[in-house]
Amino acid sequence: MQVGQVESPPFYQRIAPQAYSLRQLGLHDSAIARRLGVSDKTIAKAIQWRLEQRRPGPK
Repeated sequence: MQVGQVESPPFYQRIAPQAYSLRQLGLHDSAIARRLGVSDKTIAKAIQWRLEQRRPGPK
């Protein structure tokens, strides 16, 4: 990576808001995964990351 070049966040972080919204609608990880074209493990990781971001306190 060159100086000044910004690295994009990991894929699971980029889909986390959408995955979390679908979970809030009542969809299971497998259904969300099919809809977004990823594995259910990726969805679980994305949602876990999203929940950790919402917790107050030090990170």
